[in-house]
Amino acid sequence: ALTPFDYRKIIIDQEDTVKNAWVNPIKDNVLGISGIYDVLIQLKDNLSKDQIQVSLKNIENILMENRSLATDFNPITVLKKDVISLSADISINSFVLGESILADIYHKIESKLNKELKFYEYDELLQEGDFEAVFSGPIQKNKFIKDHELQRKTNEIYQYDIKEIIQSIEGVISVNNLIVYKNGIKMYNDIIPFDYNSYPSLDKNYYERSLNFEINKPF
Repeated sequence: ALTPFDYRKIIIDQEDTVKNAWVNPIKDNVLGISGIYDVLIQLKDNLSKDQIQVSLKNIENILMENRSLATDFNPITVLKKDVISLSADISINSFVLGESILADIYHKIESKLNKELKFYEYDELLQEGDFEAVFSGPIQKNKFIKDHELQRKTNEIYQYDIKEIIQSIEGVISVNNLIVYKNGIKMYNDIIPFDYNSYPSLDKNYYERSLNFEINKPF
């Protein structure tokens, strides 16, 4: 029988519009039926309504063609994007470039919120000796994915974690007046939750305008 990881790999491999997917078993079905799964899909940005409908139909077909016996799926959920925006005053050393700090901040926070999947080539996995990734599980036709890349969807993050990430970047001296917004709304609690049917993503354009750098020059 295929596992939730197997279904995730098949969907991501065979449907190009999918950026990530989560397949979750329903543990407390009201009818006591087992073998039913929720399918949550993160699509690539800027798809039209028609493209989204075609994608959903393709994913349904993929699941039906590959499902195990006594397995069924709830209607596919297309995840909504929760946009995270940041504002802060950041003191940095004089030997680093603000643009470089910006790039590091975006990469590390976006990886914490919603890490992009890494795909592997067939020959690359063979050279690594990772035969399990190649020959076990479902047949992957286009993109090879290792199990450890398939992380759980982020359901919450702490503002403290975001501050820690920024402070950990080489060249950053201090972070003050950090403000986190979710979908344009200022977050006052330390914990920032994300719904089951949504995923977080950092607004790069906003934070580039809203992070103020102060150069700490040596005396």
